[in-house]
Amino acid sequence: MTKVYKIDPKNPDESVLREVAEMIKEGKLVAYPTETVYGLGTNALDENAVKRLFEVKGRPKKPVSVVVSDLDHVERIAEPNETALKLMEKFFPGPITVIVKKKKVIPPIVTAGTDKIGIRMPDYKIPLKLAEFSGVPVTSTSANVSGKPSPTKPEHVIEDFMGKIDAILDAGETPLKIESTVIDTTTEPPKVLRVGALPLDEIKKVVGDLEVLDYRAYKPKAKVVAVFKGDVEEVASRFEGKVCVVREVDDLMDVLRRCKDCDVIVFECADLSEAVRARIMSIADVIYD
Repeated sequence: MTKVYKIDPKNPDESVLREVAEMIKEGKLVAYPTETVYGLGTNALDENAVKRLFEVKGRPKKPVSVVVSDLDHVERIAEPNETALKLMEKFFPGPITVIVKKKKVIPPIVTAGTDKIGIRMPDYKIPLKLAEFSGVPVTSTSANVSGKPSPTKPEHVIEDFMGKIDAILDAGETPLKIESTVIDTTTEPPKVLRVGALPLDEIKKVVGDLEVLDYRAYKPKAKVVAVFKGDVEEVASRFEGKVCVVREVDDLMDVLRRCKDCDVIVFECADLSEAVRARIMSIADVIYD
């Protein structure tokens, strides 16, 4: 049975957070919101709990990042170098995952047998309090079945995991709607493994040169067409196969869910302001070729 808690993201009920944090400490699985997407949390120090997380997600045993509550917590589980510390001091809390050398306290299953671990400190009260109250690093893999886009709404999590995990914290839609930027600080220069919510230009101001290895985890197979002028239906009719016409594009992850089996995705942008158009194109540049 999955317990669903409605919670105010700006003023979360501390008694609820303490109850859910205790569940995490015990190795139970909990879906929680961040400023980016919903995460699936359990006690990262509990090998059996992490094993169950992989089973529920249907995910191959790949490295899983963790949420910590403060920089002191980082020192207990990892060995950040100077570059990592600069990034953490500048951008924590924020939408960035910093990969550093791990300490032995982290089980090999969390890092897929590697000596590195990704660390998150979200700019969002709920996950920070869960990590603080539980006293353990909390897994921060996205709360979706493997292969699906990351969830930005509680409905996405409920669809995938109702009856399969122990609790869901429902705080409504996540603010940024795209995952954190992931940077490996154990290499020289540092490598960006995933372009995300934190702009690369901001990171470069702190660490200088970067190598960008963006795996475009969400890139669909569909051809993507943006229509800024003209009849969107007429444009859509020119293409063969399954065509998805999208008129609301605030949430790119939601679009990917709706259009995951399409051959062509046609975005209607004609009536949007310049500011909204710019945001769409900047997000699309992260996800699409």
